[in-house]
Amino acid sequence: MAGCPPPGPAGSAPVITKQPASLSVAVGASATFDVTAAGAGPLSYQWVRGGAPLAGATSSTLVLPAVTRADDAAQLAVQVSNAAGSVTSATATLTVSPSGAGGPPWPEQCTGMDETGWCWVSTASGDAIAFADALHGLLLRGALIFRTTDGGSRWFLATVKRTSTGGVLKRVRYASPTIAVAVGESAAGQPVTVRSVDAGATWSEIASGVTQALQGVGFGSASVGAAVGAAGAIAYTADGGATWKAATNPVMALFSSVAFASASVGVAVGSGGTIVRTTDGGATWSAVGPVSGENHEAVTFASAARGFVVSGGGVLTTADGGLTWSKVAGAPGQFHDVAFGDATHGVAVGPDAGSLRTTDGGATWSRLSGALSELHAVAFGGPSTVVALGQVMQRSEDGGASWGPTQAVLLVLPPDIRQVRYADATTAVAVGGYSGAPGAYISRTTDGGATWTDVVATADPGFAGVDFATPLVGVAVGGGRIVRTTDGGATWAEVSSDGTRQFTAIRFASATVGLAAGFRGLMLRTADGGLTYAAVAWSPMSTIAALDFGSPTTGVAADASGDIFRTTDAGLTWTKVASAGPFVPVTAVAFADPSTVVAAGSQGVVLRSSDGGATFATVSPAMVGSGVEARAVRFASPRVGVLVGGSGLLRRTDDGGQSWTAPFPSLQAEFTSLDFAGPRDGLIGGVFWTLLRTRTGG
Repeated sequence: MAGCPPPGPAGSAPVITKQPASLSVAVGASATFDVTAAGAGPLSYQWVRGGAPLAGATSSTLVLPAVTRADDAAQLAVQVSNAAGSVTSATATLTVSPSGAGGPPWPEQCTGMDETGWCWVSTASGDAIAFADALHGLLLRGALIFRTTDGGSRWFLATVKRTSTGGVLKRVRYASPTIAVAVGESAAGQPVTVRSVDAGATWSEIASGVTQALQGVGFGSASVGAAVGAAGAIAYTADGGATWKAATNPVMALFSSVAFASASVGVAVGSGGTIVRTTDGGATWSAVGPVSGENHEAVTFASAARGFVVSGGGVLTTADGGLTWSKVAGAPGQFHDVAFGDATHGVAVGPDAGSLRTTDGGATWSRLSGALSELHAVAFGGPSTVVALGQVMQRSEDGGASWGPTQAVLLVLPPDIRQVRYADATTAVAVGGYSGAPGAYISRTTDGGATWTDVVATADPGFAGVDFATPLVGVAVGGGRIVRTTDGGATWAEVSSDGTRQFTAIRFASATVGLAAGFRGLMLRTADGGLTYAAVAWSPMSTIAALDFGSPTTGVAADASGDIFRTTDAGLTWTKVASAGPFVPVTAVAFADPSTVVAAGSQGVVLRSSDGGATFATVSPAMVGSGVEARAVRFASPRVGVLVGGSGLLRRTDDGGQSWTAPFPSLQAEFTSLDFAGPRDGLIGGVFWTLLRTRTGG
């Protein structure tokens, strides 16, 4: 039989006739290994990774779907057995490249391990960062904590249990490889201290020891540490951050940072050039400065004697453990953070591409080169691995000599994504513009959302909506303009422009019929795939905010007055079927299947229909606060859907919209749109070019 291995001698042990080959693939791609063996049947197979058996890997072919950077350098082999004996194959090595087709550019932040959930395609980097070693690090982004185990290539959302709400975490530090502490302030301005004892995977809130908001934290040993903040607040710990007490500090200042030279000697810096020092592990502090009137931003020690402070006035250094300080003549500029990987390698980061690097312990400094600009935080994972945070996350594997990603950093305000839509499984388009200013753009991906290229950028009013009638034919609307593509979004041509119109949405019911809607009851219908349009009679004068179709004839529209309308003749006529209530705009609608429709709007209102939109009933969406407004809802399958909106709103349903849950903490972004290309692939868009991607159905 074709494809079968040749038979071996009766009663003989297996012989491998084709060894598994080493592979090199991009992040997110699948890796397939196979082996061919001969011998008396039946033959059994067991694949091993690093010598350990892989559960369920018992055929001649091994498929590893959606590999991550953690799979890089994996050693794979297979043991083939029969009744007469067994043989083990040669070892195949898996190499995972950090970028390329099928995988997003790195570094990347994700809401779940191994890229489950959602991942930022264009990250806002983060607020603060720390490393325990070359592989393990922590990243703060608002009230969220992310964790890496591969040196900063991928970051995954940690679980944080807090009694306080919102706010911002300002600084994070390791006490040991397994213990870490992050500090900040809540939405009410109260101090927040959270601690992890499992290397950052999970966090619990603990008493802060002070009543003022906290700005910085540092450790001198696995036990000794201090946290600093507003109004001269300093707390200290002697048990690795498990408990904190208020320290004795006579100096009133806004402290921003603290670092230890040893288990007993530490320095805290802050406003007005203030520098204070402890020699008893943080229990008591005394003034050393001010050395200058500049507000000090950060402090670090490269050794027990040598330390550095950065501010808007340059770099200060000490050679006696923080007792005396002097200005570094060769390091002019404004700086926000400073870090050392060892006694010789350090980086100081700041705005306007003015960041510096030293390789001689701070004696001399040189400008960083590469795509770096407007940096506000930096951390070393040993002398080689460095990650800097700014407009994008920058990573170096050679101590700061070279950096990636290498694309240019633009010093412009990023545009808002107002609608994102798939043309097919791999091609999608995002449209939008700039808040409060002219500027329209269309961006396109052909690799499922990993990389994007702008194809339209004009000074016209921004685009508000986009949809595809077929994988090639699509229409985008915005202001009074309608533009059309016939090549999957690669190029666009203007169909019409009318300055008296203001479009908000576009949706196709079929390959030919579509509806464009907007302000004051504007409704236009096309029956030729977007080439020409005719007005549809629409008596309400409210803005039509959302449209969707469950079949070529049945659709639902919603407006700013809170009313929901239905068509059964492909948009020729509409009938009011429901209302969310007075002054409750309905801003998102979607069909899960031809029968199930979900509509959502402001004040956390979600309505659901199980009869194709003929009638609607209110459901409980697990939203908090009357100010919550939904912006988009889409379904990956008849049961699985996602709803997004302002203030980081993201809810998921697994029962066709009957109930909604929050799968993770608020991601603190203004989401505006989302779409799915089947049960696994999805995109979420938002303001300031926020773009998240899922390959696991969210």
